[in-house]
Amino acid sequence: MAVMQGTFVQKYINIKDSNDAPIDITGWTLRASLRRVPTAPDVLAELTTENGGFVLIDEPNGRLAFVLD
Repeated sequence: MAVMQGTFVQKYINIKDSNDAPIDITGWTLRASLRRVPTAPDVLAELTTENGGFVLIDEPNGRLAFVLD
C-alpha cells in the first residue's frame, strides 16, 4: 500500500478463523512497524493499540481498524 506523507488513512480489518468465523480479540495488544520496504532498517511509523495506531472496534467479533495520521 502506498501512502503519501501527511495523508490520513483508516482501514478496517476483520479477524476470522479458517471457517470464516470471527475471532474474539478481546484484550489483544497489537503492534506493527511500517517501513519503506520490508527489509529497510528505518521504521517510518509504529502502530500500536497503545498509541491509537490500532483501534479495537468490536472485539468479540474480531473487528479493528488501523489508523495512519
